[in-house]
Amino acid sequence: MEDEKPYFLIMENQYMCPHCRGYLKVGECIVFKIRNTRRDRGLLMMHKEGENYSGVKHPTFYSEEGERIDFYCPLCMQSLDAPEDENLVQVRMIDSSGYEQNIYFSLIPGEQNSYQVSDMIHWLDH
Repeated sequence: MEDEKPYFLIMENQYMCPHCRGYLKVGECIVFKIRNTRRDRGLLMMHKEGENYSGVKHPTFYSEEGERIDFYCPLCMQSLDAPEDENLVQVRMIDSSGYEQNIYFSLIPGEQNSYQVSDMIHWLDH
């Protein structure tokens, strides 16, 4: 049946790496490997609250306000920098209907911007 969608798409949005297409969502959080300008590394767990995203990281991972944080896929370790803007992170989102689109987050702590780009929507074909 071509119209059947994978079972996990029915209930909630899924987030994927644009490179390896590995799933980044665990429970209610999107998981990233992060690195600050001093090259300290850590994990960031982002959680969607309404239209905004908040993050939890280990308390020893320090970043200054306005400092760029690099985001990486924790599965393939590829950079998640958006090709369109060096200050944004890009992931793929598949909604509960099976539509796939780009989601962008700011790389700068304190800039709580997120963007959903729907003009690039295409149907998930697997």
